Amino acid sequence: RGSLRSWRRASHSFVLPPMRESLHAPAKLDLALRVKVCPPPIGCADWPAGRALLEVALRDIPRSGAKVLELGAGVGVTALGLAKASTCAAVISNARPTEIVATDVCEASLANLRENATSNGIAVTCVPGTTRDHAAACHSTAVLSTGVWDAAGGKAAVERLKSLGVDPLELTHVLGSDVMYH
Repeated sequence: RGSLRSWRRASHSFVLPPMRESLHAPAKLDLALRVKVCPPPIGCADWPAGRALLEVALRDIPRSGAKVLELGAGVGVTALGLAKASTCAAVISNARPTEIVATDVCEASLANLRENATSNGIAVTCVPGTTRDHAAACHSTAVLSTGVWDAAGGKAAVERLKSLGVDPLELTHVLGSDVMYH
């Protein structure tokens, strides 16, 4: 029984700042997440840094047209929040949504993130397989993809990122919180 760790639901609400390109009043963003009461894996915990990073990202990252890479996405607070906000922005302004690639070194964490995406009404593409054609065709929903990736290794890490279908030169933002441990 010691190896069995229970799951719980975590709920978060955020106020979306007004979009720069719109005069619409701020909207509320709600996320419901499946998280571990006590990890492992560590990426299945509900870390406060993910919420703080989402608040910064919602303020500073355009909700349309950006290309975001998140390192250590864990349960998906930041990636899923950006995806939901981007979907709203794309519908309101008829713009191309922000593309988000959520990465983690732990496949169990990414599997949980994908389950959280589904429970929040967000479609996920597992990379490799995300193509520019798919992104261009997706005008009313966020483009969220996931993949196992570790930033360690210099040029080798860049090549592994490319194998996930991500061109590092096209990224507009790279996000990460609670990604370094000893």
